Amino acid sequence: MSDASHSGGTPDAVDSSIQNIKARIVARATAGQQFMIIVIGLGITAAIGNSTGIFKIPVDGPKIFILSVFLLYAVRFFFNNWLYMSESYDESLLDDLEQRLKANDTRKSYFLTVLRCVNFDVGLAIFTGLACALIGTLIFVAQACAAITLALIVHYGLDASIMIHNARSRWLEKPAEYAFNITRVICWFSNNLVFTGIFLGMLMFASSNEETLMIIVGLWMVNSFVALGITGGFALAEARNLRRSFA
Repeated sequence: MSDASHSGGTPDAVDSSIQNIKARIVARATAGQQFMIIVIGLGITAAIGNSTGIFKIPVDGPKIFILSVFLLYAVRFFFNNWLYMSESYDESLLDDLEQRLKANDTRKSYFLTVLRCVNFDVGLAIFTGLACALIGTLIFVAQACAAITLALIVHYGLDASIMIHNARSRWLEKPAEYAFNITRVICWFSNNLVFTGIFLGMLMFASSNEETLMIIVGLWMVNSFVALGITGGFALAEARNLRRSFA
């Protein structure tokens, strides 16, 4: 059944509907990016303010370590998510996708799938941005270990679930790269699953004190470095594949 049959309209009406869907996709991706700038910036400001004594908390080695790990997490997530949103929901990419799917009878339903994906990605950006703002405020409070750990667990769980959903839903866009993208999803999912289990164990069995906070931050640092390794490794692989395609 064609798009026109699905929508009950003419081909022109279907084209207009697709343009409207594309505009909503781009607008929501942009809104998610801008929201992240604000809330992650607030979290970083609060964390730096706490660590430098603006709020009457003296500076020491452990606080500098905690601040460094938090900044690593916040900045890494911001740039990873910003680049992902820009690459996945760029207007020119969507225009190119529409042209490639021009002869596909279900192209409108596919763009509705992309709209669903961007809704999930924006939801993840909102949650993680708010989590960064909360953690930046509580990062030096030992009694807040449970809240910080829970925020990380939910983030990892949401990230893994949305990643799998989007990879399955949007494979049609780059079928030649499906195996590569699935490998990347498996690496990220494994990383998130392992650290979700570790942090869940900490949440269930560890008490909220300064020693536990330092252990959590140490594990958080390891997770951030593993995430950087995954990002860097696949970025290098993509660059190598791109050079081969032009060779």
